[in-house]
Amino acid sequence: MNKGIRKITVLLCTLMLINIFVLGNVFASYQIDETKIKITLDNAPLTNEHLGKFKFALKAPDGTTVSAAIYPRGSNDLYVNTESDASTIGLFLSDAFDVYIRNNQPAPGTTYLDFTLEELPTDLPNIKTDPKVYNIRLFVRLNEYNNIYYPSYIEVNGSLYDTFGAPIKLGPNGNIMTNSDGDPLFFLFNNTTIRYTSRTVNKVWKNGSETSIQAQLYQDGLAYGAPVELNAANGWTYTWTNLDDSYSWTVKEFSVPAGYKLDVETSVDGSVTTLTNTKLTSTSIPPANTVKASPVNTGDSSDAAAWFMMFSTSLLCICFAVSIKLRKQTR
Repeated sequence: MNKGIRKITVLLCTLMLINIFVLGNVFASYQIDETKIKITLDNAPLTNEHLGKFKFALKAPDGTTVSAAIYPRGSNDLYVNTESDASTIGLFLSDAFDVYIRNNQPAPGTTYLDFTLEELPTDLPNIKTDPKVYNIRLFVRLNEYNNIYYPSYIEVNGSLYDTFGAPIKLGPNGNIMTNSDGDPLFFLFNNTTIRYTSRTVNKVWKNGSETSIQAQLYQDGLAYGAPVELNAANGWTYTWTNLDDSYSWTVKEFSVPAGYKLDVETSVDGSVTTLTNTKLTSTSIPPANTVKASPVNTGDSSDAAAWFMMFSTSLLCICFAVSIKLRKQTR
């Protein structure tokens, strides 16, 4: 009788463990994936007119795009804002990573894989998409029983999350624990409306003029496009239009002509730059009667003295000889 009771007890315990395991898997499978993309335009939510206009790419380590198998709204593995809320896209990273790891088992010894999330250019006019790229590090674990890798948790900007986007922290032994102080994972992309501006350059000459000069436009300090020529035919002026006002635009003379001094004047709003070239005056030449001739160096001064002594001695000898001859003649 006791044996029968023990068998029934063991059977019931086994059934309870099976139920707990199954229910645990069911609950896990229904865990809500909180990973989302949030989209704004000039820091404000999108409207219905923006539905389907913003696309995002989740890229694997090899650069290929991946997406969640349960994601029905994208095309070519891209995430698109086609839901009723134009400002939010569900990423379902847990599913995307499951599918990728299942089809692309990492090499032995791998501990993590690096993914990226970025926004693609939009077809909407006058909209500049957010250039930021999120780096998503997926840590993987190896199941020693079947020797298969599975997603474990992810790291974004130094914060840790499970693959469903819930914040976590690692215990002393590397075990995953819930982090109640953190926020669910989302990726913010803020697009901006392009506001256009222009830049005008004017050329002014003082005390002279050249046939032409070249002016260069700079975007945030970097040369933008090719230099333009200013000459009499275009009135020594040029205007660049349709410039994105979110950048800093400046104009400089490409090469100042020799013999000229350059002065640059920019309007208060920065839209007009005036380049003034003033011809430098030549160095004054002194009058001819004030020019002193430099002495000619004919050699060492000691040589000149020797020649002078020889000449004087010879002259004295001649004079002495002539004097003697005259005395003889008078006798």
